[in-house]
Parts: sequence; C-alpha cells; structure tokens
Amino acid sequence: MPHKRFETHLNVSQLQLYGYHASGGAFERLVPPWDQIRILAWKGGEETKSLPDHQQFGDLSTGTEVHLKVGPPPLSLTLVAKHTEHTKPFGFVDEQVSGPFSSWKHQHRFIQKDAHQSTLVDELTYKTPLFGLFDSLVSSKIDSTFHLRHLRTAMDLSRFEPYAHIGAKKIAITGASGLIGRNISAFLRAAGHQVFHLVRRVPVLPNEISWNVKDGTIDAQSLEGMDAVVHLAGESIDGRWTKEKKARIYNSRKDGTALIAQTLAALQHPPEVLISASAVGVYGNHPSEIADETTGPSAQFLGTVCQAWEKAADPAREAGIRVVHPRMGVVLSGQGGALKKMLPAFLAGGGGRLGTGKQWMPWVSLEDVLGLLYVLLMEKSISGPVNVVSPVPVQNSDFTRELGNVIRRPTLIPVPKFAIKTLFGEMGETLLLEGRRVYPRVALDIGFKFRFTELEKALRFELGKFQTLNTSEEV
Repeated sequence: MPHKRFETHLNVSQLQLYGYHASGGAFERLVPPWDQIRILAWKGGEETKSLPDHQQFGDLSTGTEVHLKVGPPPLSLTLVAKHTEHTKPFGFVDEQVSGPFSSWKHQHRFIQKDAHQSTLVDELTYKTPLFGLFDSLVSSKIDSTFHLRHLRTAMDLSRFEPYAHIGAKKIAITGASGLIGRNISAFLRAAGHQVFHLVRRVPVLPNEISWNVKDGTIDAQSLEGMDAVVHLAGESIDGRWTKEKKARIYNSRKDGTALIAQTLAALQHPPEVLISASAVGVYGNHPSEIADETTGPSAQFLGTVCQAWEKAADPAREAGIRVVHPRMGVVLSGQGGALKKMLPAFLAGGGGRLGTGKQWMPWVSLEDVLGLLYVLLMEKSISGPVNVVSPVPVQNSDFTRELGNVIRRPTLIPVPKFAIKTLFGEMGETLLLEGRRVYPRVALDIGFKFRFTELEKALRFELGKFQTLNTSEEV
C-alpha cells in the first residue's frame, strides 16, 4: 500500500501544536479551499461522550467519529473517520470507517524539540479502489493537500504567537456564513478564542445570538461581556443594480451597523473593539491615482454606501469603543468570492481580459485578510479605516495572464465593454471595468507582514497548484 510522510519544523511548543489541532477551528482551517468538504457530525470519543454535541467538536480522543460529505453534489460521497489512538500531546490516529478509499490510516504526530520548537509529522497509509487505477491522481492530490495543511498550520501559529499571552477572548461575529465570516470564525477558534455567531433565524446552538436588521431587533443581553465584535454582514453587491437592489445594499449596511453600534453603546459591559467592515469602493474609480487611508471618499454609489456604512458606527465610537473599519479589496479564495466565480470560464479556456484590461484590481489573499483582522482585534492602538489589500496591486490584464498560467489555460478571449455593460449594467461597469490602485499604508506602517504579495503565489496556494512541496521555503 502507498505510504506518505510529511514533516514541518515549527517555532511553537509541542503543547501549542497539539492545542491548535484540538481547538475545533483547525479542522476547518486545514480543509483545502479547492475541496468541497462539509462536516455532517462530530461525535465525541471516550473523554467527551458525556458532553453536549456542540462541546465535542474538535475532540481528538479515542473513539471520536467525524462524518464528512466530500465532493460537489450530486456526486458527493460520505466519509466516516474514527480516532483509533490518542495520546496528549503527542498525537492521534484516525482511520476510515467508510468512504472512498479501500483503506486509510492517518497518524498525526507532534514532536517536542525544545521548549519553543516542535515538529509536525503526518504519516499516511492508504489503498485506493479499482485496483489502484487512480493512484497517480490520488497521490498528487494528497501531496497538494498536505503541503497546504502544513503551510497553513505554520502560518496560523505564527499569527497567533505574538498575542498568545493575552489569553482567550469572547468574540461575536455577524455575517458568519459568508466567505470571510466562516473563515475568521474558524481562525479565531483555532487561536483558542470563544466565538459567537449572530444569526437571523431562531438560535439552535449555545453560541448563536439572534438579531434581525429588518425588524431592528437584537439579543443585547447575550452581547454583554463580549471582548470584541466583528461586523461583516451586508447585502451582496453581486447582480444587476436595480433601484431595489441598490437600496438593499445601502440600507443593509447602514441599518445593520447602526443596530450593532447603538446596542453595543448601551451595554453595561461593552466590548473593547468593534471591527466594522467597509470596502475600497469608498475611494471610487480612477485609472492612475493611488488611494490610501487619507484619500477622501467618492461621490459614486459605492462611495456613498461606504461613507454611510462607516458613519453608522459613530454611536460605538462616541461610547468609547475602539472602532476599526477594514476596507476590503477583492478577496481571493478557492472557496468562494470573485476567484471561484471566474474559475469555470477560465478552466474551460474562455478566460480573457475585461474591457481594456488596464483597470486596477486591489486584490488580497484570504490568508492576509484573516491575519490582518486578527492584528486589528488585538492591537489597541489601531482605529479608523485600514485598507485590506495587497501592497502590490495588478491590472486586470495581468491578473488574467497570471490565472491562466497557474491553471495552464489560454486567456485569449477578451470580454468587450459593451457586453459587460449589456449583461450587468452599472454593477458590471463599476466592479469589472473600473478600478483604482489602493495602498495599505496603515497595515505597512504597523509592520504587518503580508504572506502573499505576489499574485501568482496567492493563486497557487488557493487553487493547490504548487510548484514546490518544500514548506520551509514558503512560510
């Protein structure tokens, strides 16, 4: 049977490495963004079988079962893995009970080097079905998967380490079902924090808090004693901008932020910080001028939306709560967002520049979004707007060429302006044909280290198209 071994040296203790894997958030962090994997159930083992289901999530003890749905519907398969060995903090073993492999055994080992260094080792023994017909394909996919897992483990732990002395915080998140919300929730749980989700339906889990922007209602009592709130919710800007759609975009952001800010301001024990999202659309569009956090707002539609969005947080500011507005650029992730939407056309060989291709794209990797949000949560000296973009923006033609190179597809079919305007109207003109160079001055001034400043490396990471499998070269 095939056997594989992956090893990475880390500047954290064995106990920290074990704690990361046992956090409950690490499992979601270590699922590759290009794979469609959903957790159906996490059934605790010997050490947690008496606890409620929600407290068993992340349990590594012997007997734990993880039930997954793997692959895109309707072709998805169910995989059940069981932890057959567990020794804290040295590691654990999981084996397939049922699923796509004929057999699968995965040993996770956490080896102590000294008080501040450890080694992560993953060893796999497996057998594929159909007489090994797909061994080569499976082997390549396993290599990419574990390369990403080790890179992401190293990146996460390096992000957490400077703030490990602060201890666990209670953090509430709106928009937790969105791309950034899902990932920041898992990232914070992997760091050891207690995370709560504000939901618009009736709460069914102990970590859920009800709110409804349309009705102007929120469970304020459940927000008492939170250390931080991350507000990400808002109507999607995708789709044709009809009058009704534009009203929903504007009102969802202004009204939702106002409800959060007013509620927090009235609490007896308010949070230390409110991270209230915004967007680089506040600067409007310009073919050549650079925008940083000192640049004034635009009078265009997205500029007015972002101004109202940020101003709605004033009640929290006036109550003495530190308020930060991360102004998001185009977030790149294989899980969703712009990259996932454009990928099918590019994979089919139909990708090409949009319009002239000269418009600037203020892109940023999802990994750097999470890392910068974490700094904004922890650093008490930071407030106001912070541009969340790569320090190296690209034009649309450059982005098109790089994506084509990474996935090895031609990009020879441009999409003319008139077609975009006809299909998408104002939305297409604003988001696809126009752009602006945005510079992350505040992030760089505070010494934030971007993991991905090169577009090619960001795309390869998110799509699993690695050129090297040596993690030490890329962390």
